[in-house]
Amino acid sequence: MEKALVVVSRSETCAGTMFICYGEKAWKGRMMAKDPVCGMDVDEAKATDKSEYKGKTYYFCSSGCKKTFEANPETYAEK
Repeated sequence: MEKALVVVSRSETCAGTMFICYGEKAWKGRMMAKDPVCGMDVDEAKATDKSEYKGKTYYFCSSGCKKTFEANPETYAEK
């Protein structure tokens, strides 16, 4: 049985309006990362916006979040 994704909230913090689907981390065994800027789950295999910082790869939901991160990575990088 496939798990259906349901939109449960909306965010306007990134580039434009985006919809966030919760519960996707375990969907079909995908590796998901958390966008460090907005907190959205991002599929690592499909992410087009990513950045390396201090030896770690960060994944982003949009180029807007990536630009925000790269402008001040210390604010968003894991400590």
